[in-house]
Amino acid sequence: MRRRAEENAEVEGTETTPVSTIAEQARKEAETQREEEELRALIQRAYPGTRPRIQAPVVPPPVQSIETRHERPRPALPYEHRRAIETRHERPRPTLPEEHRRAVESIIGYTFKNADWLWEALQQRGSEVQKVGSRDVKEGNLALALRGDAALDLAVVTAGTKENSCRRDITNQKIDRLCNDNLDKIGLRHGLDKYLHYFANNKGVNRKHLMADAVEAIIGVVCEDSDNELEDVKRVMKALGI
Repeated sequence: MRRRAEENAEVEGTETTPVSTIAEQARKEAETQREEEELRALIQRAYPGTRPRIQAPVVPPPVQSIETRHERPRPALPYEHRRAIETRHERPRPTLPEEHRRAVESIIGYTFKNADWLWEALQQRGSEVQKVGSRDVKEGNLALALRGDAALDLAVVTAGTKENSCRRDITNQKIDRLCNDNLDKIGLRHGLDKYLHYFANNKGVNRKHLMADAVEAIIGVVCEDSDNELEDVKRVMKALGI
């Protein structure tokens, strides 16, 4: 009796699954299966099977008419003929007269290897000469004047250093010898204004420090033509009396 009672107690203590839980699990499985079927249908619609390619119709080329087929090509003007006509009507570029070159070289005591440098140094701002040799002349001789100003400054400082002059004396020499007023007087005294190339409408106009720019530009082209030889610069300065 005791043993049977214990077995009955064990059976009564066993937990059973409620019916509602089983129904909920069945419902979830059905929903999952339905979602999978919908997904398969969606994939089938998005990626259908291979379809046969549709080739575009071949359009035949247009048939030339009889006039176009037998049309003669139009003759064109040969390039050498066009260049000959253009060259014939081109305005000649002004160049440095040989007598002007010899005159300036005799004044400054230096013979140029390349006369284009001297011709560029004689161009004033506004000159119609826009190209000298292979160089573009945009502001006359102003760029070369800067080069000459630096060369003059170096020559004066070098000479003062060799003479063991103090800084104050060297500075005073630079102010007295290299000022625009002094360079103007030097250029006019040697008659360099006769060889300057002015703008056609401004020829003879006496602008302030015009001659000083020309003197500095001449010193600058001496540097360029002599490969930055300072002794040549000093010789030109001595010839001009700077």
